[in-house]
Amino acid sequence: MTAEHALVIMILVAIGLAMALWWNVNGQRRAAQGILQRDRLYAMLSQCNQAIVHAADADALLPEICRIACVEGRFPLAWMAWQSESGHCIRAVAQHGDTRYLDQIVADGIVAQATDDPVAESIRRGQHMVVNDLRRTRSDSPWRVRALQSGFGSMAAFPVRFHRKSVAALAVYAPDDDAFGIEELRLLDEVAGDVSFALDAFDREASRR
Repeated sequence: MTAEHALVIMILVAIGLAMALWWNVNGQRRAAQGILQRDRLYAMLSQCNQAIVHAADADALLPEICRIACVEGRFPLAWMAWQSESGHCIRAVAQHGDTRYLDQIVADGIVAQATDDPVAESIRRGQHMVVNDLRRTRSDSPWRVRALQSGFGSMAAFPVRFHRKSVAALAVYAPDDDAFGIEELRLLDEVAGDVSFALDAFDREASRR
């Protein structure tokens, strides 16, 4: 083996070790961020349950849920979408955070009609819908264009039920890609489920009175 060959091998080995170290450090950083985000979501779930206990009705609860999602969950935007009785349109009944995106899609008339965006799909299907990479999603839909302009990297919507029927959705947005893993989706599904339980409880109490 010539000295030149040995030098090339040494350089390649050094590059390989540097890349391995980078992947390891980057992986640890992402793991730490994931743990921190899950801790925030546990805190969000706890705060939401406390809000449910103390809220007098849906008008008081839904804005508080959105506020908690932004403060405890660290989501830049959270809003509650409600479907009309006809099922042909949805409207925002509560919101918190950077609402410029929501203001834009309302101005565009996007919320005024049931489009194929993830929020409307979550209500129609009765299951969570998630877009973990808005930048690479192959869609020219106005909701995605506006979301990218607002600096969001991912979003998810979680169905809220009333009398066992999916009528609303809690939508949350994150600045980073891949913000919603299995555990994050489970916790946020639980939040939406608790809100659904509260709505039925409010209705039963109103009927009793």
